[in-house]
Amino acid sequence: MANITAQGEDTNHRKDAEVEYFSQNSTAQLQESLLDNKSKVEVTPAGSNFSPNNACKLRSASYIEKRLRRREKLSQPFGAENAIWIRLLSSFLCLFVVWGILFSLMRQEVVPGGRLLTLIALFASAYVVGDLFKLIGLPSLLGMLVTGIVMRNTGLYFDPKESGVYSNVVSTARQIALTCILITAGLELDPKSLRKLSIIVLELSFIPCIIEAIGVAVFCKLILDFPWMWGMLIGFVMGAVSPAIVVPSLLKLQKKGYDSDNKISTIVIAAASFDDIVAISGYGIFFGMIFNEGNIWLKIFHGPIEVLIGLLVGVLWGILAAWLPHPMDKHVVAKRVFMIGGGGLFLVLASPLIGYDGMGPLACIVSAFVACISWKWQGWSPSYNPVRDIFDSLWILLQPALFGLIGAEIDLLVLRVDDVTNSLLVIGGGLVARTIACSAVLMTADVTYKELLFINVSWLPKATVQAALGSLALDRVKYAEQPDLLTLHYAEVTLMIAVLSILVTAPIGAIGINVFGRILLEKDKPSAVTSSSA
Repeated sequence: MANITAQGEDTNHRKDAEVEYFSQNSTAQLQESLLDNKSKVEVTPAGSNFSPNNACKLRSASYIEKRLRRREKLSQPFGAENAIWIRLLSSFLCLFVVWGILFSLMRQEVVPGGRLLTLIALFASAYVVGDLFKLIGLPSLLGMLVTGIVMRNTGLYFDPKESGVYSNVVSTARQIALTCILITAGLELDPKSLRKLSIIVLELSFIPCIIEAIGVAVFCKLILDFPWMWGMLIGFVMGAVSPAIVVPSLLKLQKKGYDSDNKISTIVIAAASFDDIVAISGYGIFFGMIFNEGNIWLKIFHGPIEVLIGLLVGVLWGILAAWLPHPMDKHVVAKRVFMIGGGGLFLVLASPLIGYDGMGPLACIVSAFVACISWKWQGWSPSYNPVRDIFDSLWILLQPALFGLIGAEIDLLVLRVDDVTNSLLVIGGGLVARTIACSAVLMTADVTYKELLFINVSWLPKATVQAALGSLALDRVKYAEQPDLLTLHYAEVTLMIAVLSILVTAPIGAIGINVFGRILLEKDKPSAVTSSSA
């Protein structure tokens, strides 16, 4: 009788140990145990000590495999093939909860026709359509752009300039999303590659942008008969590459194993960030010359001063964000996220207040880059960066806001048929000039011809800066006391070219990066990855 009792207690002890073991170990660990014990069947005598570390040895490999199948079924109750639909359903449920909370607080704004409900509908629709585009092999951001354009031009989305307080909400939401992607870009920069390629990055930041601006000005003069000042203004609107399209597309290729040494990604991401500063600074110079704002010499030196301030502020804030939260603080990750994210957003929002619009984005990306280097010195490895992981997750939520709102800025009624063809010729001429300049710069760099071609493709997309700057001249002319009709025409064509550049280059660039990246960039071999990880 005593032996039976002892055996019963031993069996219970064994089951408890197994339950604890299976609850504490991941599926990957169980699979490893399955490989180690594939043909083992061990019998342990009664009275032996059991622990979570050796409980797996008490059962055969088939028992472990059965447990694995059960766990997999529980983790994917609807099947792996339906994962995207389950994700969409969960997103709808989350949106419903958000709507319910807002309805409880502000009913009039979230009922049909309310401005806040319209914004939520835009974000939700952009998210869903982006996923649907991904299902058919197209970039999700293209679906988000199309969603914004369709909603704006079918009356489903309001004109943000005529919406009172919501114009500020829309602008802030777009800047928050832009801040997130700039920080992500800064955290992804490789300092070793950047140190080797610093000259190439500077050349790519300045030369192609300036050459494209000059090329656009020449075509504006020849085709549209525009003054040189207006041609250069349009040229610098066109000269900016959109990091919001380039960065996520490149990061997606990296996660799939392409460009494993980060050389091409570092060149393109770093140069694209500085390229925007050059374009915004050039735009400010010629905007001031056209509308006679301030001293011309001050406007000429405005760009270099803006770059220097952005670099200085970014380095200082990056050092503060790296060292002020103590590395041993149990909330160090949350504090670092707030320091980098909140500080970056503050810089982006505050820079226009002091007249240096381009300083904020540059300082934002530099601060993230400097902080990331400091964190590595403090012990974080390149593969372990929870701050970067959090911003990657935030980008998933903010991406529909950025591209949906950019698309919603595009009013197709502005596009006049008789000017569309000429505007497309201007855009094409500028892109040709940019490609020639970019290729000439890369000829002196340590890149292959395939990489040279890929960089030219990734240098095409226009979106963020064009959406932000395209309408400024038109707003300035419209709000003048006695607007000049010829100047009004120049401003309208400027906006039209900015709109067309987004419609043409954003999808071509996004699809081109995705397609040509797989063809032109080297991919990690599985054996190399396995050996390095071992």
